[in-house]
Amino acid sequence: VRVCPNGRRTAEPPLRKGLKPSHGLDTVRHMAYVTARVDAVAQAAPEAVTPPTGLSICIPVYNEEGAIRETLDRCLAIGDALRGAGIAHLEVIAVDDGSTDRSAEIIGADYPGVRLIRHERNAGYGAALKTGFAAARWPLVGFLDADATYPPECFPALCASIVEGGADLVIGSRMAGSDTEMPAVRRLGNTFFAGLLTLLGRAPVTDSASGMRVFRREVLDLLSPLPDGLNLTPVMSTRAIHERITVVEVPIPGLLMSSYGYDGPYYLDLYLYDVEWNY
Repeated sequence: VRVCPNGRRTAEPPLRKGLKPSHGLDTVRHMAYVTARVDAVAQAAPEAVTPPTGLSICIPVYNEEGAIRETLDRCLAIGDALRGAGIAHLEVIAVDDGSTDRSAEIIGADYPGVRLIRHERNAGYGAALKTGFAAARWPLVGFLDADATYPPECFPALCASIVEGGADLVIGSRMAGSDTEMPAVRRLGNTFFAGLLTLLGRAPVTDSASGMRVFRREVLDLLSPLPDGLNLTPVMSTRAIHERITVVEVPIPGLLMSSYGYDGPYYLDLYLYDVEWNY
């Protein structure tokens, strides 16, 4: 209660729960201060939903001295195309996964603009990618293999599906119309598992194991945990469907498999393991 100059008593304006008047300010001035702060926060809120401004490309490297130059050169050349898709900044991260050849030496000596992270010993394709994800600086995170089997020139199209289309995870699909050189057995296993995911998740999937993707960094917790091995990509696809993450596929050409890869029955076993992992 406050006593006015005319002798009348009036009730103080109620304080918001959990707030106390600041020293030296009466209640009215304090409430005006709090209201101004709330308004300032509300005006700043649109910045939280502005389009992403940068892409971090993570590349797992294992004994790729023959192809790493082509992969990095092509990744570093897409800056203008990315800006055309609304992505202002590009970061390339190469994670050398215990290579025994000159891969890390080539990257360190000839590519000062590439962030090189080294594993002392081989930890696996998935482990190398997760190291890159943890080091990424930008809101969008992409990845592809180091052996020049995926086209970095398609990254702008993948990013556009997030910036313009609102997707959370964009998969470069080698099975959605573009030319592919995928081995027949691997293509069969991919088709089988993609069909199984489509059936279980009630969402169309054509290439559950593609090694070229872009995702919003904020959904990584929903996609985790991810395995350390080659099966990181089909597990990511399965978890995305399971967690109802918005997934979009963009057709890309696909070549042969990387030095990390396996083929035949082993690869089919990975798909069956992924079903058990997530379901």
